[in-house]
Amino acid sequence: MVKPTDYFVGMIDFFSVFLPGGMFTFVTYSKYKSFFFGVVPLEGSQVWIGFLFFSYLLGHIIYMIGARLDPLYEKHRRSRNPYTNELAFQRASDIKHKFLSGNESGSVNTFQWSTSVLTTSYPDAMNEINRLVADQKFFRSLVVAVPLISLILILNSDNLQAVVFFALIIPCYIRYYERRLKSTTRAYQYVIMLEGLGKLVPPKSTNG
Repeated sequence: MVKPTDYFVGMIDFFSVFLPGGMFTFVTYSKYKSFFFGVVPLEGSQVWIGFLFFSYLLGHIIYMIGARLDPLYEKHRRSRNPYTNELAFQRASDIKHKFLSGNESGSVNTFQWSTSVLTTSYPDAMNEINRLVADQKFFRSLVVAVPLISLILILNSDNLQAVVFFALIIPCYIRYYERRLKSTTRAYQYVIMLEGLGKLVPPKSTNG
């Protein structure tokens, strides 16, 4: 039986890999068709198979490059020091330490622990987090795909279209930052709420 969490995992892959990869493949294919299918001419459904293949392949490369934006996000977040996020993070970290100790606590960060708790025991809450994660990974990949598309357009003298795409970089990054900040904050808030309701009970100590 398909669970909502399985559905959202698929949606995260679709938004973060296929869509950005598809955008870049479409623009590149329209400008350099012979590069893609010059050796083995394709037609009909074969073109769609090739398009999906390159969308998936290039989408993963774009996703991998986009992951390098995470340290920039972290630096930006610390400089802004959003009160709600920081307070929720500290409280969720305290709760995590009640369940994990020593090396166990250091092996997983607070967000990973929070999402693991929600995925395991409260999938309905995790659905909201997955929606936000899908959004933030989509816009993170766009921050990489958009300038690449702009470069392809410039090389083909489509300067106006290139400027339009290039102008999207900042809005895409802002949306990525906002969605990621909200996803982490909401995960922490859910854990705090569950702990406050007594639905998260730390294991009893075996010492003494």
